[in-house]
Amino acid sequence: MLFLKHAGLTVSSIYNHERMSVTLGERMFRILQIEGYVTLLSSFDPRKYPHVYVKSILAELTDPLRANCELLCLGNEVELVRFTEEMRSLLYELCNTGIARRVNQRISIAPLSLYIVQGMLYFSEIPNSRISIYFGEDSVALASRLNLSQQQRPSHGKFLDLCSGPGIQGLLAASYGYEVTAVEINPLAAEMSRCNARFNGIPSRRYTVHESSLVEYLSRPNCQKYYKIVANPPLVPVPSDEQYQFVGHGGVAGLEITTIIVEKASQLLQDGGELTTLGFSGGNKLGPYVLDVVSSVTSSGHYIGNLSILGCESVSKTSRFVKSVAKTINGFKDDTSTSPGMLASKYFKSDISVIYSYFLSLMRIDVKTVVNDGLKVYDFAGSTRYLTWWI
Repeated sequence: MLFLKHAGLTVSSIYNHERMSVTLGERMFRILQIEGYVTLLSSFDPRKYPHVYVKSILAELTDPLRANCELLCLGNEVELVRFTEEMRSLLYELCNTGIARRVNQRISIAPLSLYIVQGMLYFSEIPNSRISIYFGEDSVALASRLNLSQQQRPSHGKFLDLCSGPGIQGLLAASYGYEVTAVEINPLAAEMSRCNARFNGIPSRRYTVHESSLVEYLSRPNCQKYYKIVANPPLVPVPSDEQYQFVGHGGVAGLEITTIIVEKASQLLQDGGELTTLGFSGGNKLGPYVLDVVSSVTSSGHYIGNLSILGCESVSKTSRFVKSVAKTINGFKDDTSTSPGMLASKYFKSDISVIYSYFLSLMRIDVKTVVNDGLKVYDFAGSTRYLTWWI
């Protein structure tokens, strides 16, 4: 976070959870329910960002719902007079945390947006080429796959959220009674997750944030065991010599961080515990290279892995994936020097001709039990030739 240092700022001078009332989120949720914001955002396809939908129907809305959408979803600067008196009072409180800023008679939360996932409210950044607090389709996809049943949770069940970002997965687990440890290297995202925890009424005893790299955290001596480990790592396959968003660069095969998680974090699972993650993986026509990473763990005989291949796309200068990555790289650099054709050539030089999307569940079995066939692969991509998190 060099820009903080150069500007003479600290994270707490931007966002500060300690200045947030423990009842602010509950009160704002109630008002947003009454004024239609919660219902509206909950009605959109959860696989997509809500901003496109809101923009398409904004002209049909009236205040206060339209004002709430402009401010909280689109990140626009909005006149305070357009909000109800009770909502204005709550927005003034939000200004104390640094999440909202008031300029004369207008207010803004840019670059943030208020998302709704499974009934919980999360502040995170609106998508942009230099995003530092990430929320995306993969965040929702991973949250929807967490098995948090209280019937199966052991007493004092411990949950580890790696690359936690604004806290989507960990806070959902905490709401089910898990004791959550969140690990996040980005101090802005770490503080935002603390803000989101307090905003959702999650007590600090059930949600602890460690600002460190996952390598540092997983290498600690005498690290405790966890019943659930979830990770949403930087997962985009990007050649190492290309600049990309900090939150997305996963190395040329997309597995740079994922490999560490699968190999190291799996060792922290208690018997019967489960590690879940998803991502993109480079590969060829025979399959994704993440298969080799998972096989190296399940071959020990003490893990059972289920790898679901959800989608795939061939690498070419015309493929949607390659063009999207090239666009993001150029947006990050503020130039157009990386063409899709140039990017495709770099993938081919690394023996990557296909990009796959996948979901992985890795379970540790009783140490007294050994299985011979510990990895099952389910190919749901079929004839689909695009990347998706859903079947």
